[in-house]
Formats: sequence, structure tokens, C-alpha cells
Amino acid sequence: MRQRLSQWAGLAPDTAPSDAFDGSLQNLVLQFQRRNGLSVDGVAGTQTQALLDGALPSTGTPQLSAMLP
Repeated sequence: MRQRLSQWAGLAPDTAPSDAFDGSLQNLVLQFQRRNGLSVDGVAGTQTQALLDGALPSTGTPQLSAMLP
């Protein structure tokens, strides 16, 4: 979750990601919830996770790009 929220926030990938739900991760969750109209409680519940899954493409998901003439 930390990696996906960091990607969403435009942060550089963490070279040593932690599995701990610490203050840094909670702040990312709060920021994501605020910007997406969710209840801002800092809990990465099902609504938060589902919206995050939809906000970022999964690995292997085709992406549209502009065609150059």
C-alpha cells in the first residue's frame, strides 16, 4: 500500500519500503482520502483501497498515448 500511495502522490519509490503502518503511511492515506472525497479517518478500509486500485494502473495494464503524425 505504501508503494502505491507514494506512486499516487508522485513521490520517489522508497528504496527500503516498510510494512509498518506508521505515521508516514497514515499521512499518505489521509491525503488520499481528502483528495478523493472519502471519510478522512486514516484507516485504509475497503473504500480507500478500492479507490486506490482504480486510481493507478495495474502492472501490464495497457495505457493510451497520443499518436504522433
